[in-house]
Amino acid sequence: MRFGVDYLAGSCYPDVVLKGHPNGWAFGTFLNTFKNAWPLIRKLLASGKCPEIRVHAIWADDHKYKPKIHWPIIQAEFRKAKRFKALFPNVKIQFSPFCEHTMDLATVKRIHGALEQIGLGGVELVNSVWTGALLPGGHNEVHGSKARVPPGRYNFSYDGEDAFGADIEAHKAKYFECQTFYFWSPHLNLKYKLDDPTPRPERKYRPQVKHIKALAYLANTRGKTELPKGWILKPLADDHGPTDPKSNKVVVIGPELHPEITIGDEMLKCFGPFEGGGFRYYAKRWGYEIAEDLGHELVVRAGGKRIGVVNTAFRCGVYR
Repeated sequence: MRFGVDYLAGSCYPDVVLKGHPNGWAFGTFLNTFKNAWPLIRKLLASGKCPEIRVHAIWADDHKYKPKIHWPIIQAEFRKAKRFKALFPNVKIQFSPFCEHTMDLATVKRIHGALEQIGLGGVELVNSVWTGALLPGGHNEVHGSKARVPPGRYNFSYDGEDAFGADIEAHKAKYFECQTFYFWSPHLNLKYKLDDPTPRPERKYRPQVKHIKALAYLANTRGKTELPKGWILKPLADDHGPTDPKSNKVVVIGPELHPEITIGDEMLKCFGPFEGGGFRYYAKRWGYEIAEDLGHELVVRAGGKRIGVVNTAFRCGVYR
């Protein structure tokens, strides 16, 4: 299993991708939903640190394939993918005609068959489904941890589900036979958080290199963690912009009020009640930074007593 990052809006923050992309990891993106992604892809592949890409030619908010609109775009993007395969023959290039489709099997076969008639030129076709048909004998892709494990070759992506709120270890085990396992968080789609309602053309948010490092750190083993009922650790607090020092830092929510709590040698200061109940305790560092520095199985203490054990890079307690 190879790990990857699904930078679906990566064309809007190319410098962040080029600086932060983990060496040897796969790269996923939309080709035209935000901006033209091919200039970024060219630079990333030229860097030599990306052995595999998976690109989506079409995204439609209603998940419906409209042949007169979408087929010309699919053909044009596919020909570009073939040219890039010729330029970078040692890179695996996977082409998804439509991201998260609702098509029946006959339509899927018709699209893939037409592309095969054009000539694959070393490009591998990927069938990315939502409620649509899996392609028997083909390379399928499923999104979100509720998806069933498909037979045969497949990719998995958190696309649409925030990896920072997921039970990563359970999902690694569930999809252990996938060829590529893509991490995703809403920051990569220019969102402050998963339920950010900002329309796509109006999104101003941009992820940081640290978001990529934090996602990549999830490829590590979490270790043994446990928190009692009522306690939750989030590896990234909500991002409220650069003027808020709590943005993206570790936050623990618990039912007890203390001036501070500790995770290993790290102190988290209380910032008052949480709107959903309990009290908020924030660290001064990102979760993966603390894990890199102090280790993976850290004891949480509050008021002099042991509360539990956490890995600050991973969600602990209740999962979304």
